[in-house]
Amino acid sequence: MSLVKTCQHSRQLKQKIILNECSSRISIRNAASNGKNAFGVSLVSPKLHERLFNTPYKECKDKHLIEEAKQHLEKFNIKANRRSKSNRNAAVDEFDIPPLKQDDIELHFESIASEQIQPFLQQIKKLLDLKEAPQKPLHWAQKAGWTKYDVAKGTSISVPFPHEDVLVFDIEVCVAEARWPAMATAMSPTCWYSWTSEYLLDPSKRPPKNKVLNKQDLIPIGNPLLVIGHNVSFDRSYIAEQYDLSAPQTRFLDTMALHIAVSGMTAGQRLQMMAAKSKKNRTGIEEEPKWMKETSMNSLKDLHQLYYKDAKVMDKDIRNVFVKGTLEDVVDDFANLIRYCGDDVEATFKVFRKVFVKFQKQCPHPVTLSGMLEMSVPYLPTNPSWFQFVKECDNVTEELEEEIDVIIARQAQEACQLMADGEYENDIWLWKLDWNCTKLKMRKIKPLSEKEKQKIGCKDDGNNVSELEKLEQKFWPLLKSKESMYKIQPKIPGYPKWYSDLCEQPYDPMVTSSVDKLGHGKEIVPRLLRLTWNGYPLHKDATRKWGYLVPDLQQNPDELAEYQQNEGEVYFPLKTFWLRTQAQTGSTISKDMTEMTAKNLEIDDPDGRNKFKKKLKSVKVESGFTLGDIDGVLFHPLPHKDGKETVGNPLSKGLLERFQDGTLSTDYDGGQFGGKVLRYSKMMSYWRSNRDRICNQFIVETDAPDNYAILPQIVTAGTLTRRAVEKTWLTASNARPDRIGSELKAMVMASENHTFVGADVDSQELWIAAILGDAYLAKEHGCTALGWRTLQGNKADGTDMHSVTANLSGVSRDEAKILNYARIYGAGKLFAKNLLMQFNPSLNEKKAFAQASNIYTETKGEKVHKLNALGILCYRIAYDQDVTDPNQIKVDAKILKTCSRIGQLLKELLQPNFDPSNPKFELQDGVQIDLILDTEWKDEMKDELSFEEMKKVVRSVDTWRRRKGSYDNNDFVKARKDAEKLCEGTYWKGGSESYTFNHLEELALSWKAKTPILGCAISEALTSENVGTDYLTSRVNWVVQSSAVDYLHLLLSASKWLINRYDIEARFAISIHDEVRYLVSNEDAYRAALALQVANLMVRAMFCKRLDMNSMPLDVAYFSGVDIDKVMRKEPFADCVTPSNPQGLTRGYGVPVGECLTMNDILEKTHGKLEKSLS
Repeated sequence: MSLVKTCQHSRQLKQKIILNECSSRISIRNAASNGKNAFGVSLVSPKLHERLFNTPYKECKDKHLIEEAKQHLEKFNIKANRRSKSNRNAAVDEFDIPPLKQDDIELHFESIASEQIQPFLQQIKKLLDLKEAPQKPLHWAQKAGWTKYDVAKGTSISVPFPHEDVLVFDIEVCVAEARWPAMATAMSPTCWYSWTSEYLLDPSKRPPKNKVLNKQDLIPIGNPLLVIGHNVSFDRSYIAEQYDLSAPQTRFLDTMALHIAVSGMTAGQRLQMMAAKSKKNRTGIEEEPKWMKETSMNSLKDLHQLYYKDAKVMDKDIRNVFVKGTLEDVVDDFANLIRYCGDDVEATFKVFRKVFVKFQKQCPHPVTLSGMLEMSVPYLPTNPSWFQFVKECDNVTEELEEEIDVIIARQAQEACQLMADGEYENDIWLWKLDWNCTKLKMRKIKPLSEKEKQKIGCKDDGNNVSELEKLEQKFWPLLKSKESMYKIQPKIPGYPKWYSDLCEQPYDPMVTSSVDKLGHGKEIVPRLLRLTWNGYPLHKDATRKWGYLVPDLQQNPDELAEYQQNEGEVYFPLKTFWLRTQAQTGSTISKDMTEMTAKNLEIDDPDGRNKFKKKLKSVKVESGFTLGDIDGVLFHPLPHKDGKETVGNPLSKGLLERFQDGTLSTDYDGGQFGGKVLRYSKMMSYWRSNRDRICNQFIVETDAPDNYAILPQIVTAGTLTRRAVEKTWLTASNARPDRIGSELKAMVMASENHTFVGADVDSQELWIAAILGDAYLAKEHGCTALGWRTLQGNKADGTDMHSVTANLSGVSRDEAKILNYARIYGAGKLFAKNLLMQFNPSLNEKKAFAQASNIYTETKGEKVHKLNALGILCYRIAYDQDVTDPNQIKVDAKILKTCSRIGQLLKELLQPNFDPSNPKFELQDGVQIDLILDTEWKDEMKDELSFEEMKKVVRSVDTWRRRKGSYDNNDFVKARKDAEKLCEGTYWKGGSESYTFNHLEELALSWKAKTPILGCAISEALTSENVGTDYLTSRVNWVVQSSAVDYLHLLLSASKWLINRYDIEARFAISIHDEVRYLVSNEDAYRAALALQVANLMVRAMFCKRLDMNSMPLDVAYFSGVDIDKVMRKEPFADCVTPSNPQGLTRGYGVPVGECLTMNDILEKTHGKLEKSLS
């Protein structure tokens, strides 16, 4: 397709037609000269291209690939010559990056990263060169501060801190009683150190438990170059120097992160390992798959056992003193505890020696280590606003909880009125509660004594009798009954049992008891609020938990009529339910059912109670579940956000979105008060879930007044994809107007002289998946539908990937984004089905799966199996077709299953290791077809069979076995497992993302799977050698996610190089998924923004180069915007108004609006210069 611009002039129009008919090579050359490739994708300027790739742009010379790509795009109605979405101008085209360190971008990254890690490798070498750890001291000093031990001389001296370049380090904290560190030990290549807090030894100096600590309360460690530990981010948070804003040189390496990077497990593997260990402990039998020998759990004890199988198992029981004991317990057992801390350091050193060597082998590119070192020092500044934030969140939550309690208590009291005339029996939600009335507990009254009788029976004979005596005579029986009352009484006599159970205080006749605080977690609350799902009442089943009830219109009317009533029993109010459902939901009840309802339920059962004689089991039918204890209804479980089968609480966080769209509603008081409870519950959900983690953040006061800092405890490779993991900041929500505390990230505030500079990588994983597909097809950007939609698609006209999926699946664009990323991460149709049902609760399972299948057919395409020689032989036998070319056979899962069954028979009947290409076949010794078929075999049997003879035998056996039903489940399971032996490969075909998934699966299933950019190997627990073709979803996800980690490490390495080279005052703050933030001095903010843009350009170019794509798309070369802001919010102009911050950041906290600068804006402000201005 020509890229010559359309015009009205006939000569130009003729030229366009001619160019369309020319070879793809000429088309691409002309396209490149206009700044675009053959598919309409804008490219960077020739000058910038040559700087990055050290070579001119080279077009794809394979015209067949270009034609295939064009036909592929045309199938999805993509016009490749449409205008690019990039805002191209002269300033961007003329901008030139700083000179690279080497000739091209690939060598450049190799060079700068090698320089960055060289000093650290030198220190690591000192540890690796040791034959064993230095000898530990026999006696550890019990004195405050640091002590250095010279074991050879038998001496120890006090030092201010270890004067070392590398340390293996561990600290211990008395978790139950103090936040400050109690003790620490450290090992250098030559000696040992210990540190003890003066607070531990001198109780009079201990700070209050709730005091905000400062640097003097922490451990001074000096300025070593490298600190190594197990889960070292925890230890780092107790090091005093790490709270200096000036960014000390110290970096940290985590043995746990290194282990996860090289031998991490999936969640399923972790459960399998735990089950295997449990079984081994019970039976002593060791049944372990191959991958289990290559990995372990992440604790130091497990890692030590993995790498030193013959060593003594570490004893960690004494650690409980730090977890559960008091400070006095720690002091009393100081000698053993400090020895334990030293043993942990030695074990960490030994594990590090093994795991780091393995890490270097599996992650050989220096950028990987450089990126992990940079990520080991996150730093989040804050100020007193943090404490104001926590207080406001608590206050608002407390107010809403009190109002919810009032509403629920009022509704509980109103519900008690249903006791009158048994009205509760007709209540769809409350009928099943315990309505038995609680009574006072009384002993049997003793008969009155003679003296008491005389006293009661005395008359006023004119003598002076006091008024008190008269009253005593009158009420004597009542006063006497007090003695017969039990001390322990029901909480509130005269009320239903369920209400009495909710009351908080024991019975006191002088005090009015009230309902205890219920919140929204108790089971009775959804019943009191009369919750509905699309108008249908909610019900809790003992097995399937919460769901909703609909009329079962398929019930047999004769069977429904055969119910009985037992005196004193309460049954589900079926009549009320049917009539209410018809009135409120508009559902249609058949005429026969309506007549039956009026006739049987009004005449035979005037109270609306029913009980059918036939007890139904809980059985799933197409439209729901029947219930064993309620007839005439169908039960539909509420959809779980994670696809699980049961929902434990309909007011939980996972269903909050259903409140907003009205799916989950309330039938109480017209929805007025019930709606309040639902809205308030949604407001409080985030703070309730995260409060403990937020309030337990380790905040330390820095040297500057009113300045504090938080060091996020990030595991730099916390999953097998090498993604970083942290419980609070890496999962923090962005500010939302209906969530208390969701302004959390905005509470990270830079000091007066600093600002945050950062950016989000635009559609990171989607672009990675897209470029892998483009590289797989023709090595041209935008040559696949996914690639073109990612680069050229536009949200405004609905051509971007998310809009296309939204139109295809009938969901919103935001929901389509979730579907797209889930699919790219390897999720299958079942996951998509659950998502669709979550997005649209009215969608039944069958329709949802059909919709999911349609999405996957359109995107991933159809999975096709390519048979090998054995597979072709099985196919010829099974389908009686004489086909020898695998390309002529379209094999789906059903055909493959049949072929695999035939393969099992061949294995059973023929000689082992037979050659499928040999025209002659030999039966196994002793095989008698007549015995196998249990009938007389009429044809003469030979030792050697031709193909036709063998085919006849096998087909006869297969037919006989299927007819007799002699195949069992094990045969079919074995056939499925052996199916891969019949194929030389599988591939996707016909979808918009087929090329992408073919490349992803090719990478994931390769013998030594590696990321295509930095060559990082997959975990040993997931290699093809150890798991075969299992865990494909996790392995596909690994390719995408681990490549995204490569992207992050490249970005950090490039940014660090530019920051150091141009003397930009900046330090790494945090990286959250595809977002990176730096803390920068105000005067260097714009230069830092330009450095980030250049770094992103280099990273994109590195991806292109490594995938052998000799071009660079302009649309993704730079960040769409770089944020310069005083706080760490999602968007620099967002005011973050929430229920806990109703005035917003500007009025509530005095935070100014930030800036979001495009590349054009930055070039205008910096004049395209990274150098510091002399003015």
